[in-house]
Amino acid sequence: MSDYKDSRLNVLDQLAKKQSSYFCFRRKSLYQQTEVCIAELDDRIDKCATELLGVQQDLDTVKASEARLEADLKERQGEVDALSLENAELTSKSQLVSSLLSAKPLHNEGLREFKEILYGDFLDFANEESALAEEAKAILLLQDIEQRMEEVALHPGLYKKNVVAIGGGFSSGKSTFASGFFENLELQLPIGIEPVTAIPTYIIPDSESHIFGFSRSGGRVPIDVQMYKKMSHDYVKSFSFNLRDIMPSMVVGTPFIDEKFKHIALVDTPGYNPAESEGYTDKDKAVASKHLKTANALIWVVGVDSYGTIPRSDLMFLESLDLSEKELYVVANKADLKAQSELDEILDGMQEMLEDYDVPFKGISAYSVINQTEYSFRGMPLGEFLASQNKSVPSRTKLTEQLTVVFQMYLDAFEDVVKNESFMNKQLHSLGLDILSLGLDEDESEEEKVLERIEQLKKSFANSEMARLVETAKALKIRMNSSIVNMFGEL
Repeated sequence: MSDYKDSRLNVLDQLAKKQSSYFCFRRKSLYQQTEVCIAELDDRIDKCATELLGVQQDLDTVKASEARLEADLKERQGEVDALSLENAELTSKSQLVSSLLSAKPLHNEGLREFKEILYGDFLDFANEESALAEEAKAILLLQDIEQRMEEVALHPGLYKKNVVAIGGGFSSGKSTFASGFFENLELQLPIGIEPVTAIPTYIIPDSESHIFGFSRSGGRVPIDVQMYKKMSHDYVKSFSFNLRDIMPSMVVGTPFIDEKFKHIALVDTPGYNPAESEGYTDKDKAVASKHLKTANALIWVVGVDSYGTIPRSDLMFLESLDLSEKELYVVANKADLKAQSELDEILDGMQEMLEDYDVPFKGISAYSVINQTEYSFRGMPLGEFLASQNKSVPSRTKLTEQLTVVFQMYLDAFEDVVKNESFMNKQLHSLGLDILSLGLDEDESEEEKVLERIEQLKKSFANSEMARLVETAKALKIRMNSSIVNMFGEL
């Protein structure tokens, strides 16, 4: 029994060894197969990694291309937007120019009659006579009447308004000062640190806001607020021609902040001294001078931040204006930037300079247009001056008075000529009597020749020609005055 067990155990041990050997072989084989599989997987992983890297590079390339395309698209979109804006701007300009050129003149028979007489019979008369030394001044005064008639005919709101011009150098604060009268804060005159006001603008108190541009031919076109706010030197220059040649002026009607200014019409003029680089500014001085001369009063704005006194160029320009029949007030703007002690020195210096240049003025105000505050003044305070200008000034009366001044210039000149001719006739007559009483010599024929020459000289100083010119002048005055009356009767 023991041998059987040992034999069985031996068999089992041998079987176990065989099985162990088999399993070892199998494990080795499986291990080898696993290593091969792992090696194959590693190769495949390496290949996949390489492929993935290539795909990633391709993806990066695609993303870079996409970014470039997006940037290019954005740039193109910006160009499209810019072109769209440019097209809208060009369309807007084209419509403005088209409207101005096609605007039909507002017909007024009285104005037509005045123009016809002025550039017809009156110029013939002026070319014929030679007595008036200041004939150029007389013609300019008549052209001023014509301009005022055109303005009133185009915008009857100017009738009976007291026109107060706002002048000064560029960037002195003229437009901001004028805008201070507006009740509508959305409607402000164009402003900037560079020359801005390019087209003279009349500002009239009205119940509702409206803007009109006046064409050169006498027409009137509405201007929207956005277009109006662009009316700067740069905008005018962008037309490549002077827009003022077809739109010489504008009118803004808007409610004023205070009823006490209801009889005042303001006119905002270009700065008389802008930089030459701004374009078309060589004419600004003439345009400013023209509108300042036709106003009834003048507010001159000086920026004390730039000068601290009245520039000599301002004083020389004021000297060139005829201030004998208009009141001048000086506003020392941006006074909020100075200490009170400095302001007192500035006002004293301005007063002294105005007096040295013999420029008459009603007052000087240290004022802040931004704060709407007066810090100090000399003479009359600004508010009192503005209140004194709030008066109805019938345009017809002023124009007929100016017409009388013009023709009185001619009549006075003719009277001087008549007096001189009478004096010469008397002297020649006396000379003839002296010759007869003394005798020249024994040759009577020589004496007769001298007396005949004296008679010829007396005839050349005859008053008949002057009498005819006097009657012509009186008749022209009556006709022109009648045309002024007719124009206002049609309004």
